[in-house]
This record gives sequence, C-alpha cells and structure tokens, in this order.
Amino acid sequence: MLIVIPLRFTHHDAQWVVASLGFFFNVLRLFKYSCVTRATGLYTKTLARIVYRDITRFSCVFLVVFLAFCGAFFSVASSNQRCASVWWV
Repeated sequence: MLIVIPLRFTHHDAQWVVASLGFFFNVLRLFKYSCVTRATGLYTKTLARIVYRDITRFSCVFLVVFLAFCGAFFSVASSNQRCASVWWV
C-alpha cells in the first residue's frame, strides 16, 4: 500500500491498479480470522471449495459465451461501413 504514495505524487495511472490490488489482498487477509469456531471453519472450507471448483468451471463457460458475443458484435458492427465507422472512431 505504501507504493501508492509515490505514484499519487507523480500522477501516474498505475496508482489505481496498485491500490485496487492492495485492497483486494487486504480483504483476503480477513479469511485468516474466520476459523475461530467450528461453524466458521466449515464455512471457510466450503468457500474455498467453491472458489477452487465452481469458479473455474464458470470462468470456462463464461469465456465461451463472452467470445461468442464478442464475435457476433464484431460481425454486426463491421457488416455496415457506416456502422463500423461509428464504433471504431
């Protein structure tokens, strides 16, 4: 998080990426304290299992649908010269 300070003073755009990554990893540190009781430990294990299994499967399906949508959008946008000039200016 201390890397953000010099980036703020130099008005560098990377400050936002560094700050968001720092915030993300700082929030993830909260899971360290979630194994206080038996119920919260089970919750943490379940959440880790969801992240490990389900999000990877969802990401694969989402990527296929997203690429299909992008291809269809690109085809529609470039099918008409007037429409293509509007989108790509």
